[in-house]
Amino acid sequence: MTSISRSSVLRPEYSQALSNEHVQAAASRRLAAVYGFREHVDAGGLISYGVNLADNFRRAATYVVKSLKGAEPGDLAVEFPNKLELIINLETSKALGGRPFADTGSRGRTR
Repeated sequence: MTSISRSSVLRPEYSQALSNEHVQAAASRRLAAVYGFREHVDAGGLISYGVNLADNFRRAATYVVKSLKGAEPGDLAVEFPNKLELIINLETSKALGGRPFADTGSRGRTR
């Protein structure tokens, strides 16, 4: 596994490769892993629970607009994500021998 310092800024292609590496490591050991980002589930992971990064980036753009319109950074309120997503990969669940999540279809979108 790759070691990353706290100050590292990951390029998207490296971040995706790292996601794939984590997912593949869990799959090769037949581990049911829960991830923090939906990209892990897109790469074949079992479950993710966390914020939608695309939504957070769109929300961050509002700070840029406010700054460009003259707002002082110290006057801008700190915002926290108000929406979390639970994404379940049904194919991975079945591959791990788990039973399907029967009631998720009525509650939200699954993969």
